[in-house]
Amino acid sequence: MDAPGGTGKAATGNVIRGPQRAVLAFFLLSLLSACATYHPQPLSPGQSAAAFQARSLDDPKLRDFLSDYGRTPKHWPKQHWNLNDLVLVALYESPELTVQRARWQVARANVITAGQRPNPSIGFLSQHHSIAPEGVLPWTLGFSFDLPIERAGKRGDRVQGALALADAARFQVGESAWQVRVLVRQGFLDLWAAIEQAKLLKTEVALRRRMLKLEEQRFAAGESSAFAVNSSQLDLQRTQMTLAAAEAHAASARAALAQALGLPLGAIVDLRFDFTNMNQPPAGQTPPLTTLERAALRHRLDLRAALARYAAAEDVLKLEIAKQYPDIHLGPGYKWEEGDNRWALGLTITLPILRPILSISSRRLSQSRAPIWRARKACA
Repeated sequence: MDAPGGTGKAATGNVIRGPQRAVLAFFLLSLLSACATYHPQPLSPGQSAAAFQARSLDDPKLRDFLSDYGRTPKHWPKQHWNLNDLVLVALYESPELTVQRARWQVARANVITAGQRPNPSIGFLSQHHSIAPEGVLPWTLGFSFDLPIERAGKRGDRVQGALALADAARFQVGESAWQVRVLVRQGFLDLWAAIEQAKLLKTEVALRRRMLKLEEQRFAAGESSAFAVNSSQLDLQRTQMTLAAAEAHAASARAALAQALGLPLGAIVDLRFDFTNMNQPPAGQTPPLTTLERAALRHRLDLRAALARYAAAEDVLKLEIAKQYPDIHLGPGYKWEEGDNRWALGLTITLPILRPILSISSRRLSQSRAPIWRARKACA
């Protein structure tokens, strides 16, 4: 026959074992649901430099990219590259555009983060009693939850602000793409002008050499003076110096075009460019100036990005006003104490006593107005 004390402890253990298993299972599931692993992706300057130097216009992925935008080449590698082809190359290789796309992805991820609700928390309690009745386990075991409840539409304000910033980042991608095109077009024009100038100067050098030869023949025949011969020589030397400067400028323009394309200089050193349409005016009639102004005010990407940032600043302002209304924390809990099951439900709310919420929000409101004024000035 078992002793009374042993029977009481066994019964107590059976009573506790059920809640302990449920709590342990819930705790393990909570940990597993939040598991995430970190995968480092270190940057290597040497590998980045090698990858940049390996870029070329023979890349098969570049051919597929051109085909996706309706510029399917008949022969690969292409023999001649015009402005539209080079703009697509820059959009494919531009590091600045890659950075702006990454920022857009971060802004889109921030929308998901802003829409997340606050995580509940759980706490565990264990107390040992030095004085306990005979046959009763001298422990108090329990757990409690903290369930935060946001009020005054704070979550919606955060989501709207994040969506506005995501729109601003998307417009910034388009603005960066346009700036890439501007840089490529400017570099293409500079290179074309430098090459044409060098061609004209080469023709002038050939003509001046012929003139110098004729002047020397006239001087030998006694029909010209040494001053005329020296003048022809000086003119030839000046033209040769101007030609050397033009060729150096053409090399600089080629390097600037390579930078705008996001390619190493060696990738376009021997490239053949198609300047066929560079000296022809654009086809069609030019719209009136008022139409152009209206289109610029409505469709300029930098203005649309500034308006999106203004909307995000307004949402931040709304969020700061909503923070005047404190959140509520519900605290349900369970406690087992000397054979007694105790359930509890608590309510917690922040009291604006030592640090009034209204004064805190007023300071934050003044800080939130700064980006609004900056956005207004950008849109003005």
